[in-house]
Amino acid sequence: MELNRKYFAPKERTKYEHPLYMSDVMKGMKVFGNITHSEFFLLSPVARVFQKFIRNPNIFIILYKFLNFIEKPLYKINFLKQYCWQTVFKCVRLN
Repeated sequence: MELNRKYFAPKERTKYEHPLYMSDVMKGMKVFGNITHSEFFLLSPVARVFQKFIRNPNIFIILYKFLNFIEKPLYKINFLKQYCWQTVFKCVRLN
């Protein structure tokens, strides 16, 4: 993710944006008390690195779909979740 942020899309971020830190999650847990999460996009974003070098869009699509297919079983490995590019949180406020 940092490679993408620094070299491939440095101007697409504001100075206030940063990767999600565990301290951010802890702050959310104080407010909501109950947070569950799911991670996505472990390998498929790598296709974007090669997109600049692949002239044929069909080859890019095939590469992206292949990486997306092989990453799905990897979501079950807890150690790898921290390297996913997107995390979706479900927050439920407890009264």
